[in-house]
Amino acid sequence: MPIKKYSSQDLQKKLHTLPEPLQDAILSINTSEAIKVIGQKNSLHIDQVGKLGEEVLYAMLGLTKPANFIDELEKELGVTPEIAEKITTDLNTKIFIPVIESLKNNEYKDTDYLDKVVEETKSVSINSDQKIPPEDKAPATNLAPNTAPPDFFEKKMSHLFTSTADLRAGREEVEEYTPPPSAPVDDKAPLATNLPLAKKRPEGLDPYREMPQ
Repeated sequence: MPIKKYSSQDLQKKLHTLPEPLQDAILSINTSEAIKVIGQKNSLHIDQVGKLGEEVLYAMLGLTKPANFIDELEKELGVTPEIAEKITTDLNTKIFIPVIESLKNNEYKDTDYLDKVVEETKSVSINSDQKIPPEDKAPATNLAPNTAPPDFFEKKMSHLFTSTADLRAGREEVEEYTPPPSAPVDDKAPLATNLPLAKKRPEGLDPYREMPQ
């Protein structure tokens, strides 16, 4: 079984470092459904779609350098450079650019790394709009079907995005919490006079001196 690049704990920590507008923008896009559609369009089998979801999440969290994104898709999905470029074009259209626009509509301008993902792939995206002959497409590496029932797909992809849902739930819980008011102090309240007092030590008694028998 291949080793994941990042653990769930790593992803959760990274999610917590993102500013709220970026968290909201990522959560507002139906990323899972978009990835499913892109996978079907590019004839990816189930395992490849799962890998695609991971790579998209890494890019959105800023964990993958934009210049390396297409190479990562090619390596992790096991597809040709041409197919990786076509997939990137679809990702730009359906995920990355909508997220950027959502941020800008909310007057949040710090979209540098997502902008770079789009910019770095712009030239190859234009070239990849040309139709690729069927013989140039990467063959499937196994006999798994290219499509799957929605419930199976959701189970396959759910581990990638539950952390973002948990993040939002945790943040809302913190925002809604209001500490209880402190009890008022009554300056006129009588002082307690019946508290037990410490016994006085007899004067001149040496505590280390041996007591007489």
